[in-house]
Amino acid sequence: MDYAGDVGTMPEQLSELSPLAQALFESADRATFGTMLSVSRAAGHQVQLVNRALLKLLDCSELDVVGRPLSAVFEASSLANAGAWLDQRCVGTGDAQTAMRLAGTGADVRVSARPLSMAGAQALLWIVLGDRDAARRALEQSERSFREIIESAPDAIGVGTRSGIAYANPAMCALLGYVTSEALLGTPFTDHVHADDVDFARARIAKVFDGENFGEPFPLPVVRGDGQPVDVEFIGMNISWDGEPAALVIGRDLGERRALQAQLIQDDRFSAVGTLAAGVAHEINNPLSYTLLNLEYLIKEIKKRRFSPPDVVRLTERIDEAQHGVARVRTIVEDLEAFSGSDEPSSLVPVDLAQVLAAAMRMAAHELKGRGVIVDRVGEAPHVLADPTRLEQVFVNLLINAAQALVRAHPDQGTITVAVLPPREGKVTVEVADNGAGIAQEHVDRVFDPFFTTKPVGVGTGLGLPICHSIVTSFGGSIDVASTLGAGTVFSVTLPVTLARARASHAPPPSREPTQRARVLVVDDEVPVAAMLERLLKPSHDVEVFTSGAAAYERLLRDPDIDVVLCDLLLPGMSGMELYRSLEKQRPGMERRLIFMTGGAFTSRASEFLRATENVHIQKPFNVDQVLSLVAEAAGRFPRR
Repeated sequence: MDYAGDVGTMPEQLSELSPLAQALFESADRATFGTMLSVSRAAGHQVQLVNRALLKLLDCSELDVVGRPLSAVFEASSLANAGAWLDQRCVGTGDAQTAMRLAGTGADVRVSARPLSMAGAQALLWIVLGDRDAARRALEQSERSFREIIESAPDAIGVGTRSGIAYANPAMCALLGYVTSEALLGTPFTDHVHADDVDFARARIAKVFDGENFGEPFPLPVVRGDGQPVDVEFIGMNISWDGEPAALVIGRDLGERRALQAQLIQDDRFSAVGTLAAGVAHEINNPLSYTLLNLEYLIKEIKKRRFSPPDVVRLTERIDEAQHGVARVRTIVEDLEAFSGSDEPSSLVPVDLAQVLAAAMRMAAHELKGRGVIVDRVGEAPHVLADPTRLEQVFVNLLINAAQALVRAHPDQGTITVAVLPPREGKVTVEVADNGAGIAQEHVDRVFDPFFTTKPVGVGTGLGLPICHSIVTSFGGSIDVASTLGAGTVFSVTLPVTLARARASHAPPPSREPTQRARVLVVDDEVPVAAMLERLLKPSHDVEVFTSGAAAYERLLRDPDIDVVLCDLLLPGMSGMELYRSLEKQRPGMERRLIFMTGGAFTSRASEFLRATENVHIQKPFNVDQVLSLVAEAAGRFPRR
């Protein structure tokens, strides 16, 4: 009991009680019900003693009630209503109990008061019990909440006694192949275990009944109600159910876990291959740049020289073949970059799906020559949230794949059908179906794997469909495939619908013609790239070449009268980004004259930098006309002072 002093130094009022009452109060502090002693004073009854249980009901400390009137314990309205009852209890008459409401918490309680023999004063011993209905309601609410948690749990949960299954949540019912638990209740758990494992399961459950838990999870095949076997992992523990030993069993479908693990492995493979692809693309882009520029340079030089017409034709044909090979390599690099996600992240905007599909069908038409026809069943199509260029890339890829699956020998029979299904639940599905060769079932699950292809060597890279998968999922959509060998294939692309409408596009402004011979700095650590750019630009401009950012920075500080700086973004030592920041501080305005050249494999810092600056940047490999146009435009934008 919470006295002002220790129990050994008993308050004066308590020492005046009978020995029986004294013993009661000494033990009341350990009681689970509220106990209180009040003494009648001139101003009414005053609280003298309270135990911990009552303080807990009141949610207060002893100092808040001891020495204070009964209104510190009970609400004033309750005291007023119980006034007659209290007068009767002071003389030992009337009902033993009444209902009252506690001050502060407002809790409804049942109270009893009994007069005590105490020298010189009238005293009452109070017993305060929490309202039984309220306790019952709280218990029922707790049970309902507990049941809701168990019923909605994704894991299969069941309770088994020696007489059979006593409870099964919906997940357990579904795991065992039943719609409701009625058919399961009362049946032995071993009835649902594979015959080869019944003895093992029975022995494990018996140990649980004897108080031993399962310990580590263990696999145990079960047989569903439809006879289908399922690999399940179980864990269990001993509990009491209606007063008898029972086993609480939790199960999880191992098939789902294995599927998740396979998906995680696949995602990890995508990530690893993506990182590899970004690095490979970056390494290829630099030599590809000077190879392509050299070929274009040779064509221009050949036209200036005096060769016989047959020699010009022969040389041009050889260079055209080389350019074709370079173009194929560039396509592969673009696929690698798209797959790696190293390009700048796209913004999702409202896109007119019908327009995208129409453009994709026009672009893929050349692949259908001599193979078949496209059947357009697009009709009305909603707007979707996507990047229009990348979405078009998806459908062009799917249409070209479909065209290549058609049999050339029967072009009058080959068809590709593009259809938009009615939107459902905020999403729309586009189907691209062909009646071509189809895909073998053992290959269907692998079509989205990087570098997997069923096409002949030299026809495909095995990156087209993984890229489509990566693009569509980045839009919050999904892509699926269904195929029958010899009958055809259907790719289904599902995308989120938006009520917003796409904004009209505007053509970019034309490039300015050069107005002067510009002073140009070329900064690139790849010597062949820098040398080739120097050869291309020298006929029209004054060119200086630097292979390090630091050397170029020192040059610009000495003589800032430079019109254009062609600068690689990821230079060793002082990078193009650091060169920009340094010029911004030391030569304000000069940093805007930088045109950045990138070979891909952006770091997150580099990508953020390019998004934050307004400077033009060009992707390697670039062509001659592109470089000349950008330099001329920049020179016109920043005329020499």
